[in-house]
Order: sequence, then structure tokens, then C-alpha cells
Amino acid sequence: MILTVLFAAAAECPATLPEPYASDARSAGRTFLVAKAERTLAVYEGDQLVDGTCFSTQLGPGGDDGPKTRRGDLKTPEGWYRLTHRNPNSSYYRSLGVSYPNADDVTRSLAEGAITEDTAASLRASIARGQRASQGTAMGGDIFIHGNPWGSPFDWTLGCVAVMNDEMDVLYRLGDPGTSVIIVASLP
Repeated sequence: MILTVLFAAAAECPATLPEPYASDARSAGRTFLVAKAERTLAVYEGDQLVDGTCFSTQLGPGGDDGPKTRRGDLKTPEGWYRLTHRNPNSSYYRSLGVSYPNADDVTRSLAEGAITEDTAASLRASIARGQRASQGTAMGGDIFIHGNPWGSPFDWTLGCVAVMNDEMDVLYRLGDPGTSVIIVASLP
């Protein structure tokens, strides 16, 4: 009998927020940085890693295949976002809403034919007003950073970013609405 044991690799995050993110005004203050290829989420205050906030993540199974452009593609978005709200009673332990889609996501989804010009115009207008864009379009929505109630080490979300529940407790305390979230394909 062969016994296979899976060990989760310890997350490794840069001690300082990498360029070009550190010099961008959108990352002033607190920033959550998700690196999809590395499967990490780290929290930075200014450009310094906050002690104890480098976590391994689980994404959507299509997570490495580029940015999210449509509902059901199982991809995690890529870009600059903000936390929109906290949910203490999430089906996935606790969650922090992410402001997907942003204007770049709308442009990508329109170019791929996932949404119409009218839908794109409506989404862009909401984003320009600082409102959360509609979550019910063909490009998908309801993207969260949330817990992992089953403790799965595998990519299993529908495009969200999952961490272990004890790590979610830390993120939940640090994740004020308005906090910057950067999701990148990989670290520079």
C-alpha cells in the first residue's frame, strides 16, 4: 500500500510591496496583495509586510488561465480593486467583498463578447460614480476573499480567494471597506 501525504508549502511573500505597486498612489495605506501563480495573499502597511499576514490561498480551478471575463469561467480576477464590505455570516466562514468588476475588467469582457455595449456602459457608469458594479451580468461577480471551512488545499472556489479560517480571522480584522486589493498573475 502506498500512502501519499500532501503537505501545504509555507507561503513566501516579499518583505516589501513590489514595484510598481509600492509607488502607485492606490496602494497608500493598507494593501492586500494576491499573487495567483504563487498562491499567496499578503497584507502591507505602506510598503512593509504586516507581520503574520503571508498566507497560502486557494483560487478558482481556472485561476492561472488569465483574468476573469465571464460568469462560470472559474477564474480569479486580475487588477486593482477595493474591499467593499464585510460579511461575518458567510457560507465560507467569513468574507470580504472585492469590487470586481473594475473598468479594465469591463473593457476585457466587452472585447471578448461576454457583455454588450449597453451593459458595459451601465457598468462603467456605476464604477465612475464609485458604486459597486452590478454583480448579475454575464461577466460574473460576487468575488470575495473568504475562509475555507473544509480546509481544502486544492483550488476549489468559483473565482474567489480562499484562506484557512484562522487566517481569515486576521484578514477580517485588517480588511476595512475601502482597503486596496491588488490581484496579479504573478509577482514581478
